[in-house]
Amino acid sequence: MTPALHTVRSGPPDAPAVLLLHGGGLSSWSWQEQRPALHGWQTLTPDLPGHGLSPGPFSLAGAAAHLAALLEHTGPARVIGLSVGSQLALTLLAQRPDLIHSALLSGTLALPTRLGAWLSGPPNDLLTRLTWPAHTGPTTLTLQRLAMNLPARHAHHLARDARTVTRQTHLDLTRENLTYRPDPGLARTTVPVTLLVGSREHDILHRSARHLTQLLPLARAYRVPHMTHLWPLTHPQHYNAVLHAWLHGQPLPDALQPL
Repeated sequence: MTPALHTVRSGPPDAPAVLLLHGGGLSSWSWQEQRPALHGWQTLTPDLPGHGLSPGPFSLAGAAAHLAALLEHTGPARVIGLSVGSQLALTLLAQRPDLIHSALLSGTLALPTRLGAWLSGPPNDLLTRLTWPAHTGPTTLTLQRLAMNLPARHAHHLARDARTVTRQTHLDLTRENLTYRPDPGLARTTVPVTLLVGSREHDILHRSARHLTQLLPLARAYRVPHMTHLWPLTHPQHYNAVLHAWLHGQPLPDALQPL
């Protein structure tokens, strides 16, 4: 196993643990605007393998093993995931359900996509090799930020992450993300899972959420009006309202629409 993941810790060390798993191509900073909703909790925010200050290589199974080792010292955690971080949470849940109290997952791809085979195969390897030298240029970074609807205040974080993620990590991440399928053994889990999908996200993510509610016995899925894939970053106040309610076992905001 590669060295342990770089993990940002905050909050009382004897409080219940909350584990935050960021999306692909980002790093632990991307949860910084959730801090107000996490007051009083012991929070663990790792950089995933090959991201931020954590060494590669990237794989969901390998990352889940690292997280299991981390949670051995805290007890069962409330796990929060975004995008590939949600896939990682489900991978951990399949491996070590005893380490997860509950999960709040957003934008979770769990079904095959039309372009998945192409984007995770040799053609994409060649395309990435040809375009990679330009991926950290200012124009490319600005276009990426605008495409993700992220505010300008995040530009320096995105630039740093772009320089940190290697071409191999990018390829590994793409393959893992697009070929991910939930472990059938999750049908036996007794861990409650709340699934969120923005109304402006791709239809495959809506269908994935419905698929996961059929697989996971204690899953609930909600559509979040007007939100895109990275809504914890683009609309942190809206996300934090959901997060606070979920953490404290309160009813989720009325704006959420059951899927």
